Amino acid sequence: MPTIWIGLAALLKAILPVILRYTAADSGITASSSSLYSSAFAVWWIGNIIIWGLLTVLWPITYFSITVITDFYLMVTWYGGFFGGIGLAALSAILLLISATQDSAAWTYWIIQIILDPATVFLTWFLYEDAVLYYRPKVYTIRKEIGN
Repeated sequence: MPTIWIGLAALLKAILPVILRYTAADSGITASSSSLYSSAFAVWWIGNIIIWGLLTVLWPITYFSITVITDFYLMVTWYGGFFGGIGLAALSAILLLISATQDSAAWTYWIIQIILDPATVFLTWFLYEDAVLYYRPKVYTIRKEIGN
């Protein structure tokens, strides 16, 4: 079950900023007087596509139990989804906050971003060990027994 939640979080993070960019926020970004607003939004949605899009594509493939793909997925989830997610969330929050001071339309997306990004990064961190246990039960058990 933790693998499903991590995969759904990745899917949400990959597609929601893109959907917002090309539907609700599209007219606001093009009409904005702030040059930073479009750049801030681009960092948010393109960064999410790069990090979480890769995880979204890899997630269903991991259920075929191909060790190389599973190990790569777990590594990308930890370094990209967790550490990269923290960096992207912080950078996006700062850029959207600065752009919100220049254009009030950005406040909506700043609020969505500061709720969505930390929640999904936390979910990834919280469920990561359970996902490792699901994908690699023998390796994980051996590591726990020898104290690594």
